[in-house]
Amino acid sequence: MPVLRSAFIALSRNRTMRGFCENSRFGHGMSSRFVAGMEIDDAVRVAQAVNQQGIHVTLDSLGESVSSEVEAQKAADIYHQLLDQISARNVDANVSVKLTQMGLELDPELAEAIALSLTELSP
Repeated sequence: MPVLRSAFIALSRNRTMRGFCENSRFGHGMSSRFVAGMEIDDAVRVAQAVNQQGIHVTLDSLGESVSSEVEAQKAADIYHQLLDQISARNVDANVSVKLTQMGLELDPELAEAIALSLTELSP
């Protein structure tokens, strides 16, 4: 299984392949069952529709290991926005946070600080 995981990570880092998968009809067809949307609003809207079927939802932001603190902060910003929308729209959902996306491989203290910030209530 590590080989398959490595292959998917490599593909996700390939801008041409990622763009094709995100923007082509073929890519959308392959991922639409698993990807609620490319934008937060789309994902939350789909989550609400699933909630209406009596199903709890887990959302995450696609991505894996980051290569800079800036990328980790951008990933954290997406999760903050997602959590704010879940709360504001009363969606029955939680989020799945990947610590590698929060910078764990760069700096464990950075990942810890970002993870803790995600647990704090917005003002």
